[in-house]
Amino acid sequence: MTGSSLQDRVRALCFQVTAAQTDAELRALLPQLQSAIHDHIDYLRAVAIEVIPEAFGRPHDTQN
Repeated sequence: MTGSSLQDRVRALCFQVTAAQTDAELRALLPQLQSAIHDHIDYLRAVAIEVIPEAFGRPHDTQN
């Protein structure tokens, strides 16, 4: 999944959570939202691993 589709998924689930009218709806949606947030964090970590070292003039596989 791309970053924008992950953001869209998180945004849609946030909307659904705020619109939920019953505890049952919330119990069903919150694990999905937690998973979507986790997926987005993993995506951002992967991007950071590639981009941050390059910003400092080092390839991403260099330790120093």
